[in-house]
Amino acid sequence: MKRFAPLLVATTILAASALPLAQAAEYEVDPLHSSIIFSVTHMNAGNVYGAFTEFEGDFSYDPENSAENAIHMTVNTASVNTFVEARDDHLRNDDFFNAPEFPAMSFTSTGWEPVEGASGVYEVSGDFTLLEVTKPITAKATVIGQNTHRDGTPMMGLEFTFVVKRSDFGMDFSLENLSDEIPVVVAVEGIAKATVE
Repeated sequence: MKRFAPLLVATTILAASALPLAQAAEYEVDPLHSSIIFSVTHMNAGNVYGAFTEFEGDFSYDPENSAENAIHMTVNTASVNTFVEARDDHLRNDDFFNAPEFPAMSFTSTGWEPVEGASGVYEVSGDFTLLEVTKPITAKATVIGQNTHRDGTPMMGLEFTFVVKRSDFGMDFSLENLSDEIPVVVAVEGIAKATVE
């Protein structure tokens, strides 16, 4: 029996080396089932809500190793929509997003920290770029769920909530009438990249 021991050990090592290393699943954001919404307080009296309708991005997620988690999103600033055409045109000009000159804003995560005692909840740090100014922000990320589409495609959803202080990025028009701190919700549903590439 002893003469087979080295062969058994070698076989075990080879088999282990052939196993794939665990890695984060990668997803492409599905814009048809994702949303970006925000609110602005007007005259300290009421909230006005809006959305961005054109964006793209991808993310990776590993429930066992948050160091592997990441997200990158790019948003078309001209796609801002508050359901009032004249107001949207104003938001696109140089008082606010200056969409002709700065057609995109973006967020790239730099770290994910699990929230203790809350499964699937993270504090996500990252770099937010608006009007070509980049500042660090922190978002709360919550795993909404994971499932498989009818065609067998793995899918999952995340929701991010954070606040952008617009004056930090040089957007300081009418601070006396419009809130400086803008709450944002980014709800993304992702399709596993391996199935779409």
